[in-house]
Amino acid sequence: VRIRLTAGSRYTFEARLGTHPNTLLQLQDGSDSRLAGNDDAGGDLGSGSRIADFIPPATGDYFLKVWASDARSTGTYSLVAVETPAAQPPNLTVSLLSIRPELPGALETVTVELGLANLGDTASGAFEYEVDVDGAPVTTRVASSLPARVSTTNTVVLGALAAAPHTIRLRVDPAGQIVESDESDNTASRDITVLQATA
Repeated sequence: VRIRLTAGSRYTFEARLGTHPNTLLQLQDGSDSRLAGNDDAGGDLGSGSRIADFIPPATGDYFLKVWASDARSTGTYSLVAVETPAAQPPNLTVSLLSIRPELPGALETVTVELGLANLGDTASGAFEYEVDVDGAPVTTRVASSLPARVSTTNTVVLGALAAAPHTIRLRVDPAGQIVESDESDNTASRDITVLQATA
């Protein structure tokens, strides 16, 4: 059976027994070189055959071959192939950007509650994040590595801001040091207006 496989993906192949008493399973490349094989997946005669966790070295056509351990035996079997796509790189993103208080006065302390998430399939490694006000960096911090599909929260105190409209922006990995599956979702911003202080 010819089958198209993708480099980097992980595959499992099974010859599941129907009425056939026993099968042998082998995976070959286009030059008929044996890449993997199995006789008894369960360790016992009659348990079918299985090739697990095969990662093809290159994208292309491969061949699954099934035959009987006893050439005189006949019967039915089913051939199953399951693909687990290659793990995606980390994907750092902003999961939360909240400003407190929402309508601060000029003498009030402004606090940023922020969330950082890794939406990818692999850990991110340590990375930087930066908070700026009106384009001027206020703080740059280093966050610990985020495992896959995990988020974390933190707080940054900006202090008192001048009475005026402001844009507060959070950038994750601002220098682009982390290779990500999506580089377009590393920034979020919020607009606030700081009110004049009242006597």
